[in-house]
Amino acid sequence: MEQITPCRSTVSDRFPVASFSVRIPKDRFYEVCCTTDPRLFHPRYQGHRTADNFYSSAERGLFDSTRAENTWLLPSDQLRRFAGARRIYYALATYGNRSRQYPRFSISPDALDRIPSIALAKDFTGRTLDQRRVGHLPKSQSYGAVTGRLSWGGDAVLLAESVQNQPSQAYSGYNDGYDPSLWKKGNTPADQAKPPQTPRANPTTAPPTRLFSPSYGSPNPAHHMVQNLQPPPSRAAIALPVQRDAVAGAPRVTPARYGGHRETELHQPRPPATPRTPMPWPKDNGSEKGNARAISIADQVQILRKIRKTYGCNDVYSAVDDPITDKNRYGGTQNDGLRWGLVPFTQRSGHIGQVLSAAVRREQVLKESGQLVREHELNSVFGGALSRLLDVTNSIDEVQRLIPVAGIHLWEKPWTDRFRTAGALPYVQAAQNEVAVQKFVTPNLRLAHWLGLNDERSLAFLVDRAMQMGNGGGRWWIMRHFCPIRSQAQRRLALDALGYNSIRDFQAASDGELDIDGAFGPLTHAALCYRLRRLAPGLSPIRIPGRDEILARLISAANEAGYGSRIQSVYGNTSVFSDRPTFQLCAANA
Repeated sequence: MEQITPCRSTVSDRFPVASFSVRIPKDRFYEVCCTTDPRLFHPRYQGHRTADNFYSSAERGLFDSTRAENTWLLPSDQLRRFAGARRIYYALATYGNRSRQYPRFSISPDALDRIPSIALAKDFTGRTLDQRRVGHLPKSQSYGAVTGRLSWGGDAVLLAESVQNQPSQAYSGYNDGYDPSLWKKGNTPADQAKPPQTPRANPTTAPPTRLFSPSYGSPNPAHHMVQNLQPPPSRAAIALPVQRDAVAGAPRVTPARYGGHRETELHQPRPPATPRTPMPWPKDNGSEKGNARAISIADQVQILRKIRKTYGCNDVYSAVDDPITDKNRYGGTQNDGLRWGLVPFTQRSGHIGQVLSAAVRREQVLKESGQLVREHELNSVFGGALSRLLDVTNSIDEVQRLIPVAGIHLWEKPWTDRFRTAGALPYVQAAQNEVAVQKFVTPNLRLAHWLGLNDERSLAFLVDRAMQMGNGGGRWWIMRHFCPIRSQAQRRLALDALGYNSIRDFQAASDGELDIDGAFGPLTHAALCYRLRRLAPGLSPIRIPGRDEILARLISAANEAGYGSRIQSVYGNTSVFSDRPTFQLCAANA
C-alpha cells in the first residue's frame, strides 16, 4: 500500500502547518509535490510554475522510507509563499531507486479535476510562522528566466510519451547506409528501460490519494499518464470547489509575461457583433516558391556541420569540449557534463545517451550483416562498460546523468579518449546526425517557414539558437525580440482581420499545425504573423517585418545581451553559409 494522507484539512494562522502521512514500502523512495493549481502538475504548464505556486520535495533530494508510515511537512518558507491561494493540491511520487526508475504516482493527468487538496484559510498570511526558520524568501522564477525550471517526477514520464507519439518525418534525400526506419524509433531514456510490469490499479475503486499508476517501463511506459489528454484540459474544464476570485470557476494562475502582454487567454472573448467568416488556413504546396526545393535531411545535416565548423571545430563528430572551461563560451551557468560531437551533445540534457542508444541500434544492423569488426564495437571502444554507460546517460534524472561511470566522470580521461574514438566510427556519426536533426532542426522548420527564414544562412541562425537555448528557449527568444504583436489590442486586431473570435479558434483552424491550448506562445505568434503576411496588401492591421528586418532585430538583441559576436559568426559568415538556394520548408512540415 502506497498512500498519502493530509494530517489536517485546513491551514490557518492558528495552525500554520501542512503535514502529510506517507505510507510506502521500505524499499522505495518518494517525493511530494504541492501546487496551488492542479494544472501545474502537467509539463504543458511548466512555463507557469514559479516558486510561489509550485514546490517539489525532490529539490532537496528523494526521501527513503525508514518506516511503514512517514510524516512529511511542507517547509515553512514554502508554505508562506502559498499564502493568498485558496487550496494546496498535492501528489505523491515513489520510485524503485534514487535514479527514479519504476515510478508510481498518486494522480493521473487525465483527472486533474480530482486531484486531492487541503484548504488554506482566507485569513492565512503566514505571519505566525517562525521567522527564523522562514528566513529570506528567494525571488520567484518567471517565464523565460535563465534559471533552472521547476519540475517533478511526472514530467519525465509525460514528456517521454509525447516524444514517442510525435509523427514520424519523411527522411527523403538522405542515405546514411542504414534502414530509414531506424530514424523513426524512439531515442528517449524510456525506450531502454523495461522493468517487470505489475497489474494496474483500478482508479474507479482506489481512493484518490492512492497510486493510479503502479507500473512503468511497459512498451508504452507512460500510457497510463497521458490517455485522453490531447489537447490538455482547458481552464474552464477544471471545476474546482473554491477559487471564487477566478473566472468561470477555474483556478487562478498569474500568467507569465511574453512579448509585453499576457501569454494565455484568461477569459472567453466577447462574442462578435456580427457573424465572422474565418479565412481558411492556407495549404502550402510549394507552388509559390519558384525554384526553391524541399529541404532534405542531407541539407539539415550540412547546416549542422557548418555551424560546428564555424566555431573552429573541424573534427565535428569526435570533438570533446571541456565542461568547465567552455562553460562561458556556451553561455551556461552550470556544469552540463561532457560535451561531445556534432551539436555538441551534452551529458546533462540526455542527448549523449540518446546518441549512444541510436548507435547501438545501428551497430546491431552491422553485426547482423557481418560488417563490423570487433574492435569497432561500442563495448570494446568503451572498455566493456557500455551497459553502465547507457544506464547513466539515459537516466530520467538529469543529475543522475552526471554521476561517474566506473568511478570516473565522463569529462575526464580515459572517457574523453573513448568518446573521441567513438566519434570517428561512421555508424556513430550517423547516429549523431539522426539525433541532431530530430532534436534541433526538424522541430523548428515550421517556425522558420512562418517567419520566412528559408535560406541556409537564416536557418543556421535559428538552429544555432535552438542548440544553445533549447528549442523552447530559442523560439521564445526569437519571438520575444521579433515580436510584432505586442499587446492584447494588437492581438485582437489580428484575429479580427483573419475572422477568428479567439486564439483557440485560430489554433483549431490550423489543421493540426498548432496545439489547441489557448496559449499565445511563440509558435502561435509566428503562425499569426504568417497569416497576416499573406493577406492582400493594405488589409493587415499590423506591419509584419520581412526576413532581413527580423534578423536585424535579433542581431541587435544579441549584441545587447553580450553574445552578438557568436551570432555574427554564423549569420555574418557569407563564405560558409549561402542565401541560395531557398528551401520549401512547408514540404518538411507535411
